[in-house]
Amino acid sequence: MYNNRGINDRRKFQRLSVNLSVWYKVDSPSYLRGIFGEDYTEATTLDISGRGMAFISRKTIPAGTTLHIKFVLLKVDNDGSITFTEPMQVSAEVRSSSMMDVNEYRIGVAFRAVRTEDQSEIQSFMVAAMR
Repeated sequence: MYNNRGINDRRKFQRLSVNLSVWYKVDSPSYLRGIFGEDYTEATTLDISGRGMAFISRKTIPAGTTLHIKFVLLKVDNDGSITFTEPMQVSAEVRSSSMMDVNEYRIGVAFRAVRTEDQSEIQSFMVAAMR
């Protein structure tokens, strides 16, 4: 028997719904740094995959914008204790920006540069959360 569930799904990687804090700042184009500033802005994630994430922003961010994103994931050890990963920093490209509510935008990003160790931590986080 075949599973046809994902045939029409445009995503190549399974997403996991999460509610985590992330911090982002605009890298390019440079004119947007004047609008967004040089400091990191806090946001809340909606979901994450091994290749990207979605978060809520108070401002719309145009598709094609490159962001620096920082975040920390939870880890549950075999004994049930909860720890945190080291802070991760990734470069990501905005793929979508859609209005959710007044001053709330869903920003979908694709990771562009992720350290190998961080990629492993993201995959481990997703596997553990899906158990």
